[in-house]
Amino acid sequence: MLLTAPGFAALTEWAMTKALATAQGRLLLVLEGGYALEALAESVKQVLYQLAHFQSRPQLDPTLNPQTEEEISQVVKSLKPFWPLSS
Repeated sequence: MLLTAPGFAALTEWAMTKALATAQGRLLLVLEGGYALEALAESVKQVLYQLAHFQSRPQLDPTLNPQTEEEISQVVKSLKPFWPLSS
């Protein structure tokens, strides 16, 4: 998996923003799996820090790797008949 601990923090920050705008700030998070225990621990720590507002917005490299771009393109292509997605 290519999602980093800061990536999980960024997703949490994004979800918190959406929850404030759509659900009076309510947010449900579920922890699933955990095969790389050190990475899991760091990711959980980053998510909890984000939830507690201990850190500012994570700084991420916005560059997608080619495999990720291709996977996103395939998902968009598959969903386009059902939802009006931009390409």
